[in-house]
Parts: sequence; structure tokens; C-alpha cells
Amino acid sequence: MAKKKREPKTLSEQLQRIVLDSELTQYRISKLAGMSQAQLHRFMATGKGISIETLDRIGTALRLRLVVDADAGE
Repeated sequence: MAKKKREPKTLSEQLQRIVLDSELTQYRISKLAGMSQAQLHRFMATGKGISIETLDRIGTALRLRLVVDADAGE
């Protein structure tokens, strides 16, 4: 029986899912974001260890934008 994937809840979990689903390698994402591959790997493994500035750079590297889901609170 296959496990059902749960929806990511935190911003970090959502970003981890986007990185995993990206067509870019983690190495390429880390270089575009100006961080070491080890730092990105650590974030991917733990969800911790990066600053908000680094989160911004990862988002920029992946061409992301933040959208508020008005229905999420229901």
C-alpha cells in the first residue's frame, strides 16, 4: 500500500518540495543562490540552518514568488 504524501505546511517544507521537484540539480540551485552545496543539502535534510536572506536567494534562483492563500485558514 503506497503512502499518501502529506501537504507541506511550513514555508521551509514547501521550499524543500519545490527544490526536490525542480528540474535543476541541487548543485546548480546552490550555485545560483550563492551558497555551498553542503549548506543546501543540510537545509534539505533538516529544514534548518539557513537565513532568511539565503531563503530569498534560493527563491530567486528558482524564480519563485510568495502568494498568500486567502482560503488556507478555512
